[in-house]
Amino acid sequence: MTRRSGRPWGSLKGDDPSLHELARYLRGIVDQSSLSLKDISQVCASSDTTISKYLNGMHLPPWELVYSIISACTPAQSNVETLKKHARKLWSQASSYKSPTKISRDLSMGNAANDQVRLINALSETNHAQRQLVTLSTDLNEARKALLDSLQAHQRTSQMVFVLQFALFRLAGLIGVLTRQRDYHLKASTTQKAQLDESAIRIVEANNKRRRAEIQLTQAKEEQRRAAAIAAAAEIRVRRLEGRISETQAASQTVATDNQIPDFSTPTVDDFLLDSELGLDRMQKLLDEEDRQLRSLATATLDHNSTKIRILIVESQETLANSAARGLRDTLDCTVDIAEDPANGIALIANTDYNIVIVSTFFRKHTFTFEQELTTRPLSHDNPHLHLSGLALLEAACSSESDLEFVMWTSGEINRRLILQFALEEYDVQAFCSKDTVDQLAQAVKAALDGEPYVDQYLTDHIFDRPKATLTDNFLTHSLQRQIWRALAMGIRSHKGIARHVGMAPKSVRRHIVDMHRKLVKFDPRLTTSSPTADLIQFATVHREFFLDSTVRSLYP
Repeated sequence: MTRRSGRPWGSLKGDDPSLHELARYLRGIVDQSSLSLKDISQVCASSDTTISKYLNGMHLPPWELVYSIISACTPAQSNVETLKKHARKLWSQASSYKSPTKISRDLSMGNAANDQVRLINALSETNHAQRQLVTLSTDLNEARKALLDSLQAHQRTSQMVFVLQFALFRLAGLIGVLTRQRDYHLKASTTQKAQLDESAIRIVEANNKRRRAEIQLTQAKEEQRRAAAIAAAAEIRVRRLEGRISETQAASQTVATDNQIPDFSTPTVDDFLLDSELGLDRMQKLLDEEDRQLRSLATATLDHNSTKIRILIVESQETLANSAARGLRDTLDCTVDIAEDPANGIALIANTDYNIVIVSTFFRKHTFTFEQELTTRPLSHDNPHLHLSGLALLEAACSSESDLEFVMWTSGEINRRLILQFALEEYDVQAFCSKDTVDQLAQAVKAALDGEPYVDQYLTDHIFDRPKATLTDNFLTHSLQRQIWRALAMGIRSHKGIARHVGMAPKSVRRHIVDMHRKLVKFDPRLTTSSPTADLIQFATVHREFFLDSTVRSLYP
């Protein structure tokens, strides 16, 4: 290792020994690299003056800057995690150390700070009470609307019960008349046999209609009971929310509720008996519609009484994951857990009832190991674990028949395109959010929970140009061509080498490559073509994480 270029270090400033120890440690790491402070500042997104200031022992640098300096100076060293761990220990000691100067300054500012803290606390409590009042008012209005809907449903089902009961009464009378007619025709001569057969058929039809009406009456009574229960629950919730509003002793403005009963006409008795078959069909349609509305009302009631949304973020970048979790907690009524890699995420979703999982496409540890294996030793297609991506969580949820919703969270580089396309086609993931727009993550979560598609503008422009044929049709349906793609992704370039790897003749490899190139141009019309082999090598190299992904290879071996 060469020492850094530039001026020698100045003497350490300040009187904090823990800061001096941290500064000496970071200076040593910088000295062992070949980078100047200006080079390091470009990687860390900070100025070289700022880095120099934090390395003079006077001020405590942010941990993110310490992490970035070590990462910039030791990008490929095997002991980088040990260096970061020791730096974290020194940084924690420096952040908790109180020098005599700090103590005196803290004491002098104590009284003023206490007054300001009390003022801030009072303002915070006031804002919290106002937000709570607004939330309670909104919940009250929604509960009143649900009560009105449930009362209307109860009214409609009661009307249908009355119609069906009266229809049963009329049908019973009709059956009695028909039975007497049948008895009369039985006593008549054989010349009346046709009338006797017709009466028997009519009796059978009337009995069938009566049984159908009885079934519908049972269904209507059940829906009447459900409507009454939902109305009672909604009324209790309205009373509870009104009580909570009065306890806050603040004024609330009630939003007017539309009291107009929707046009929902049920058949009259005359309509029902005019043509009993059509009447029963119409009544069945009304009962089915009423069942859907009651299910919707019941679902809405459960939604209002449910617990917080449970979200799992699976992301290897700790700072980014924590920032996203804070943003979601501020925006949504939710709890957020974080897993650093797919294995931890799979364990969590197996033991916790999450509503939604936000999953990254790639993970630093697995991608770094994958890159090392590609450069240090030849790979075999028999290796079951070449690259692990976020698709592993989707497959685990799919295999367990979980009803989880997913948001694919990605930085949007071109080598993520096939991973995202596979998630869309194979697992029907509808929500995609870029890491460059963390503030849009809450919108993606809401869309996924509502079953609506969501793709933020960055990914729409760079990733989701829809192909004319699916990814599976182009790359995964033909087993030999899958093996050729994977051989190219492993770095095998010659036709002979591919033939040995796949187990076919070189002439067959050339024939398959022509067909694969035709499919590739169809899939990606933007491709600038040169020769079939060169184009396939370039595409396989860019997307090698997808072609060698463990989940894709398990589904399409």
